[in-house]
Amino acid sequence: MIIMGEKKILVVDDKEVNRDLYRDLLKRKGYDVHSAEDGRKAMSMLSREYGLVITDYDYPERDEFLESVVISYPTTPIIMITGHSATDKKVVEAKNRFRIKEVIQKPITPINRLFEAVERHYTTSP
Repeated sequence: MIIMGEKKILVVDDKEVNRDLYRDLLKRKGYDVHSAEDGRKAMSMLSREYGLVITDYDYPERDEFLESVVISYPTTPIIMITGHSATDKKVVEAKNRFRIKEVIQKPITPINRLFEAVERHYTTSP
């Protein structure tokens, strides 16, 4: 069952091409997607209205932004997309520190992996 009223996603990535790609693909699936190029901009956009945060592994002010999410919106799930292995020590540390729900490794092929991950975090048990 999809949680109604929470289909708003915040995408944070310092690479414009990635932000645009994720935003366009997810909008086609019916999501309301907003994006930011760094942690400072993302913090200014953060609100309870976001049902999900999709974040790149590395961008300016990442730690400050993710700490804000964890502290202020502890129930908002976070998906991290990275070019590093999901078992890389630094990725595992970030996953644990910021309560990342899922790590997706780039390149995201097939792209359905992104859609499936997003849907998993909008699905609840009845």
